[in-house]
Amino acid sequence: MSELLLTGGRIFTGDPARPFAAALLIRDGRVLAAGDEAEAKAAFSGRGRVESFPGGMILPGLVDGHTHFLYFGLGLNRLNLTGLDSLAACRQAIRRAAMESGPDEWIVGFGWNHHAWAEGREPTRSDLDDVTANRPALLFRSCLHTAWVNSSALERAGISAQTPDPEGGRIDRDSAGLPTGLIRERIDLVLAALPEPRPDQLKAAALAAQDAALRSGLTGVHSMESLKEWDVWDGMDRDGRLKVRVHHTLPPEELETARTRGMKPGKGDRLWWAGIKLFADGSLGSGTAWLHEPYTDDPQALGLEFCPRADMVRHLRKAYDAGCDAAIHAIGDRAMSAVLDAVAEARTGMGKNFRDRIEHVQLFRPEHPARMRALGMIASVQPVHVTTDWSIADRRWGPDRCARAYAYRTLAQAGIPLVFGSDAPVEGIEPLRGLRAAVLRQDDQGRPAGGWEPQERLGLAAAIRAFTQGPAYASRRETDLGTLAPGKKADLVVLDRDLFSLPADVWPEVNVRMTVVDGEVVWEG
Repeated sequence: MSELLLTGGRIFTGDPARPFAAALLIRDGRVLAAGDEAEAKAAFSGRGRVESFPGGMILPGLVDGHTHFLYFGLGLNRLNLTGLDSLAACRQAIRRAAMESGPDEWIVGFGWNHHAWAEGREPTRSDLDDVTANRPALLFRSCLHTAWVNSSALERAGISAQTPDPEGGRIDRDSAGLPTGLIRERIDLVLAALPEPRPDQLKAAALAAQDAALRSGLTGVHSMESLKEWDVWDGMDRDGRLKVRVHHTLPPEELETARTRGMKPGKGDRLWWAGIKLFADGSLGSGTAWLHEPYTDDPQALGLEFCPRADMVRHLRKAYDAGCDAAIHAIGDRAMSAVLDAVAEARTGMGKNFRDRIEHVQLFRPEHPARMRALGMIASVQPVHVTTDWSIADRRWGPDRCARAYAYRTLAQAGIPLVFGSDAPVEGIEPLRGLRAAVLRQDDQGRPAGGWEPQERLGLAAAIRAFTQGPAYASRRETDLGTLAPGKKADLVVLDRDLFSLPADVWPEVNVRMTVVDGEVVWEG
C-alpha cells in the first residue's frame, strides 16, 4: 500500500459535491479522501509520504487538449523564429543557423509570423537564398499551415513552375509562374524530401516534450500525429518511461493500418488511440481559413477547402465503423458549416454514442452553436491563440464577424463541452498561459484594454474545467480522470500560489511544485 497525504493549501477538486478541500489523501494511485485535514489524517496510515504546501494550490491534472507532441519535442532543438518582429531579424537568425550547420544539412525551423513584421509582407525564396549558403531550408509559419522554403529545397522537392497546385493546397507563384517559396497547406510536398529524424533523435524529442509538459503541470496531452509518432510513444510506454498520458489521433489514411495492427480505440492507460484527425480548412494567419464571405482585407479571397464533403463523409463513416471518434480541424465559418453538414450526413442511420470534436472553432455563424449542441459536438479550442490572433482577426475578418470569433463563453452557454489546449508547438505548452488568456483575452502586453471581445471572457473555475474535465470527457475517461473526487485516479498538479487569490495577469509566473500521475510524483521542482 502506497500513500501520499497533501495538505496546507487550497485544493480545487472540480467535484461538484465538494469543489474545494484542505487536504487530499491518495492511496494506491487513487484519491481516497478530499476534505478537511482532520478527515484526511484520520484515514492516513502513517506510513506514506506527507507534503504540505502553505499558500499553494492543488488542481486536478491539467491536460492539453490539442498538441503535436512529438513535433513539439523536435522543435525544442530546431530554429525558433517565434517573437521576431521583422524579416531582417529572421534572416539574421537563419544566417547564423546556416553557418552552424553542415554543407548538406537541412535548416528546419518554425515560428515566423509576417503579420508581426516591420516589413509588412510575406517572405519569398529570395529572402532565404542569400543567407542559407545553398543549404535547403524549410521554415514553418507560426500556424504550421504555410512553409517558407528556398530554391534548394524547391529543387530537392521537385517543385517547379510546371508543378500543379495539389488538392487542398497552393503553391504561391510570381508573375512569371515561378514558385515564390511559399507552400500553403500541403507542406508534405516538401516534407517528402526532408530526411527522416533518426530513432535516437525521436526518442530524445519525446523525452524532452514529456519533461516540458510535466514541468508545466500537465499530466496528459491529446496529440494529433501519425503512426510514426505513435510508435515512439508506444516504445516509451512498454519500457516504463512514459509518465504523461497521451491521447493519440491518426490521419484517416492510417486507419486501416491501425486496425490491421490490432489497435483498438480507447485501449491503454498511459497511451491510447482515440480516433482520426481530419482537416476542413487552413488557418487565419495563412489566409487559408475557409469563409462564407471574403476576407475583409482581400475581397477576392475565401480561403481553401481542404477536404471535400464527400471525402469527409467517407472518412467519418470508416471511423465510426471502426469504433472511433473524429477530431476535425475547422477555423473559418464556412469550414464549420461544412463539418456540421458532413457529420450529420455521415451519422445517418448509425446508433452510436458520438463524441466527435471540432478543433479550433475560431469563427462561427450564429446558428452553429445550436447545431453543435444537437450533434453532441465537443469544442476543442486554444485560448492562447487569442493573445497572438486578436489584431489579425480584427483586420482580416472585421469587427462584425469577430463578435463570433474565439467565442468560448457563447459555446459554453450553449451547453457545448469545452476542451482547452495550446496547439504546441504553434504556441507554448504552458497551461497557465491558456488560463490567463481565457479569463483576460489579452496579449502579453495587456492589449487590448479590457480584453478583446470581453463578453467572451470565462471565469477561472470554468477555464480549469476545460483543462481537466473537458479532456477527460473527450477521451471517454470521465469516470477515472478530470476531478479529484474519491475513487478517481490521482492525477494532479501542485502550484506554489493560489490562482484564485491572484490577479490573472501574473498566473503564468506561478511555479509548479509537483506533478503527480497515478499517485506517483513524476516531476518535482
